[in-house]
Amino acid sequence: MLHNMHSEATQAAPNGIGYPNTPGIYNQAQVGGWKQVTDAVHVSGGRIFYNYATQGELPILIFILNILYWESL
Repeated sequence: MLHNMHSEATQAAPNGIGYPNTPGIYNQAQVGGWKQVTDAVHVSGGRIFYNYATQGELPILIFILNILYWESL
């Protein structure tokens, strides 16, 4: 029996995507897909939790690396 499950790195907006091929929940098609998943989890007696994706320091690191690269030319 499934008890608790959480989504991993789910974006709430299209401009929040930090990595390719990660799930979203910001349009009707995605919401419909998540409804199928949550319904299946609930039918099995489990619970599912939304894990909001934040990109944290990765964009800052990429920004700094780009600056260092262009300054080195």
